[in-house]
Amino acid sequence: KTADLSIGLLETRVRREPRESDTASSGTGWKIAFIGGVLVTSGMAAGFAYNGFKVIGELKDDKESAFATLESTAGAINLPEFQRLAADVGGDGSCGKARNAGSTGDAVVNAALADLVRACDEGEDAATMTNIFIAGTAVAALATVYFGYKGWVLNDGDKEKMTGRQTKKNRVVVTPQLTPRSVGAGLSIDF
Repeated sequence: KTADLSIGLLETRVRREPRESDTASSGTGWKIAFIGGVLVTSGMAAGFAYNGFKVIGELKDDKESAFATLESTAGAINLPEFQRLAADVGGDGSCGKARNAGSTGDAVVNAALADLVRACDEGEDAATMTNIFIAGTAVAALATVYFGYKGWVLNDGDKEKMTGRQTKKNRVVVTPQLTPRSVGAGLSIDF
């Protein structure tokens, strides 16, 4: 006996149309973070440059001037212990030696020694800030690159997905097969 059978098949692939909210906000937060990162990196680099030039310029000159004043003061007093103090403080490690020199019996030499210690402290503080700005600049630059990558590279790929270019997904499809003499199914696995 023959019977007509009408079977309707539905398409299983659903195509998602982009919504305005998807395309408008895609990556906006990352792009704003990138712009902020550029500003922070620029500020850190400016702080590094300012402090670095200050250390090798003005503060180094202040230290050398303070040492020259101590040396001339000790030499003008013409007492051997003050001249030895000036000789001991000079050269490498002069800041540490000046801090450990202690007080002398002369107020003028003590003032010159205190000026040298002050100049050393200011120079070391500025050098520490320079190092902090170097590290901050490096971290801010890396973060800025990451934000730019997330804002433009990855989100531009997401826009292509939303505008109709479909990406291939792993899926399993079972297809029924009906013939006049048999009933079966086909299996399709897409990777």
